Amino acid sequence: MTSVRSSDASSRLNLALTELTSKAPEHRVNPSLESFKQLLNVMGDPQLGVPTIIVGGTNGKTSTARAIATLGQTLGYLTGLFTSPHLFDVRERILVDSKMIPPIRLADSLERIDAYADLLPPGVDRPTYFETLTAAAFEIFADEPVDLSVLEVGMGGKWDATNVTTPLAACLMPISLDHMEYLGDTVEKIATDKAQIIRPSSIAISASQLPSVIEVIANRCKELACELLQEGLDFEVTNWRPAVGGQIFDLRTPLTQYRELFLPMFGAHQATNVAVAVTALSVALRAEEAPSQSQVEDALAQTSSPGRLEVLSREPLVIVDACHNPGGAEVTVRALRENFLDHEFVLVFAVMKDKDALAILEHLTSVSTCVVVTSTNSPRSGSIDELKALLSTNFPKLEVHLAADVTQACDKACDLATSQGSRTGVLVAGSVALVGAARGWVQSV
Repeated sequence: MTSVRSSDASSRLNLALTELTSKAPEHRVNPSLESFKQLLNVMGDPQLGVPTIIVGGTNGKTSTARAIATLGQTLGYLTGLFTSPHLFDVRERILVDSKMIPPIRLADSLERIDAYADLLPPGVDRPTYFETLTAAAFEIFADEPVDLSVLEVGMGGKWDATNVTTPLAACLMPISLDHMEYLGDTVEKIATDKAQIIRPSSIAISASQLPSVIEVIANRCKELACELLQEGLDFEVTNWRPAVGGQIFDLRTPLTQYRELFLPMFGAHQATNVAVAVTALSVALRAEEAPSQSQVEDALAQTSSPGRLEVLSREPLVIVDACHNPGGAEVTVRALRENFLDHEFVLVFAVMKDKDALAILEHLTSVSTCVVVTSTNSPRSGSIDELKALLSTNFPKLEVHLAADVTQACDKACDLATSQGSRTGVLVAGSVALVGAARGWVQSV
């Protein structure tokens, strides 16, 4: 059989994505799983039969899901990983053993799903953009077949497209206010929605939460007779300290203790993400023995989370972080002070218009000498003029610059940082689209 040329494969994938977007824009949501379940049924329910760990919450989901998948590979499992959104290439969302699938394979899957959608009965909604990509991940993981799939929840939990499996373990990362127009206007309402990923026979693993949030999670577990493992009680990070190029810490899990683990990532929150990941995989697989010290060390050495406190340059220092909600921004600032305590930053900022930009900026401006406001090519990106007005009203002493696009913004920020001295870096923070564009800018410089 003649192989498909890469250019032809990419063209087919681009066409399939264009067709998908025209029928179901990426920002469209469907607060129900009924139509999606009918689509999966037509496809033969590929989500069933694959052992799964699901990761929900507000912040830390992607990093935790990636850590689980990497540790799974280290233990010898063929792993499938589904995360969202992507930074640059849509294929980042569906990985098999940390590798993006070929463009032709995703194109084939999207075309098949589009055909399956045509078979749905009248009145059944076509799948959304997110549902289609989730279905593609299910199909690809089943075709491999993978030994373990790791699914990052997109938004919420109750009606998220990932919530159609019975996972071995359900991880709840720190829950805070975000997507309130869909999930509720209090953290307790949001937690109630997100806790729906805990299913009968699952083990729930929760990072540290507000007392009212852990009460919601505990009640869900009690209702389903599920075991709940909590950070600080059943597992914990101890002896944490920053180190050159990352951090060192000890980790206690329900099965064993790990000493002097080195993680080549910044921020104490990443140690928590690892703690949840190691605990989840250890208990989900019900192994007689926990992963060994050397296996965890090997996995951490390979663990990364692009766009999350990622250092793209040292001269000048350029850090990108997709902290697109207030909780994420608070954690970002804490990590910067832990690891770059002698630096201030020129902030490059853009955020989606449905986000709480003021609350995010209240955190980020605390480490910023000035701000370069810009916009991404996303139709959901916030207005440059509106962000400028927001900054002028609430931070009148802060110097604000405008840039028409991310490239111009990053160029301007680097010039400003260089002029302010060696202790001033560039922080590109806000939407995932902003961070993705900034990573592309660095690669082109």
